[in-house]
Amino acid sequence: MKSVMLMQKGGEGNPLKLAEQRTKAFSTPLIMICSTPLDENDLITQQYEQSNKQKFYVPCPHCEHSHELVFESVKFDWKVIDGGRRRIPDAETAKLLCPKCSNEISEAQRVRMIKKGHWIITNPEVTDIMGYHISRLYSPINSIRSIVQDFAEAHYTSILPAFTITYLDFLISIKRILITIWYYLKIYVIHQLILIIFLMMYWVSYLVWISN
Repeated sequence: MKSVMLMQKGGEGNPLKLAEQRTKAFSTPLIMICSTPLDENDLITQQYEQSNKQKFYVPCPHCEHSHELVFESVKFDWKVIDGGRRRIPDAETAKLLCPKCSNEISEAQRVRMIKKGHWIITNPEVTDIMGYHISRLYSPINSIRSIVQDFAEAHYTSILPAFTITYLDFLISIKRILITIWYYLKIYVIHQLILIIFLMMYWVSYLVWISN
């Protein structure tokens, strides 16, 4: 189920509950829900909070510290515009730093370390729902400077919530109704599929953005 935040309740009720009921007719049902969250209480966020909450960790090319790519690790200067009346982020000074050793990570290093990354379960108590969270900081088609440039434009036009939704969050929740040994053998394949889905969606979003 793609972009569940755009779905509305119809005559048959909640689309997620309806999908769960319909999959009960299968011996090994699998429900995949993916969307960018709108706020901390929306549908996809609730689904993710009920999952094992996996995050994608990458190794620092300098100290090998394994960590999640977050916007807080992106540093930049601020520049004055409009005759000194306003300040916005200066994309030309943007750089990604390791949260442990504070060394700068180049674009080439970022792409390479993403290839070496792996999913980390942060809520191991949950075993029947797999949830994934990742941001556009992992996208090979978006540079750190281009992301900060979009952040600067969002800051200037006061549309920061839209920037956060588009660039910093994307959630997938996978509900496993029936757990089997065969299913566990598929987990690696599913992980690779998740990465492909992220890259395809970000690529489509990028094409739509440049076309506009």
